[in-house]
Amino acid sequence: KAEFYLLQADKGILASAILQDKKETKLSQDTALKAENYYTLFVLEIKKMPLIKGKKANKAHANKYVITIE
Repeated sequence: KAEFYLLQADKGILASAILQDKKETKLSQDTALKAENYYTLFVLEIKKMPLIKGKKANKAHANKYVITIE
């Protein structure tokens, strides 16, 4: 579920930006709000995930959802 929510949030933010570029402000805001909701659901799913014993395992588990912005 977490991956689905993250994917939907990502798609929604991109769609919102495209709509804003096309001057569709209201639709862009609605789309961004829905994307934000998906991101919230993603975070809630991540919080439900059990921790894996061992430093190496925890780091690998956590890095699955790390996003690098350049």
